[in-house]
Amino acid sequence: NPVSFETQWETSLAPGAQPYWLAFSPDGRRVYAPSKVDTLTVLDAATGKRLNSISGLENILDGIAVSPDGRLIALCQKVKLSVRRAEDLQELWSVAALPERCATFSPDGKWIATGDQDGAVSLWEVASAGRVRRALRGHAASVSGVSFHPDGTRLVSCSFDGRIKIWDWREG
Repeated sequence: NPVSFETQWETSLAPGAQPYWLAFSPDGRRVYAPSKVDTLTVLDAATGKRLNSISGLENILDGIAVSPDGRLIALCQKVKLSVRRAEDLQELWSVAALPERCATFSPDGKWIATGDQDGAVSLWEVASAGRVRRALRGHAASVSGVSFHPDGTRLVSCSFDGRIKIWDWREG
């Protein structure tokens, strides 16, 4: 309740499955909750009811992004980036990568940017199953946050080096 600041609902995931990141679907109807271990849970945002979950995912789930149309989910899994269908959590593709806690879709949903452990910002083309990749280099430590400008022309990143950078990512 926004006026009283009361909790609308709360829930727990499986024992030991601490939620590590959260993301709303663009329509606000679902909450995606990857756990630090190996489970991704989908909750009804109005009730907290568990709608779907998958477990047995290898590696730590260390970041999540939902595409602007709500059809895709990008998961950072320490040694890979995977893209799944939001409706059934089926993996569509994955690529070897070193994502560090963050991913974001471009406003048009055609690109995914990840902040990487080596200080780079990597750009993955969704339509090519991640095969077209560009890297923006300039941070001296792991990139901890990435976000596209709403018009899609620029990308902002921050890093454990203490710096924030704005990139004209289409120019490289």
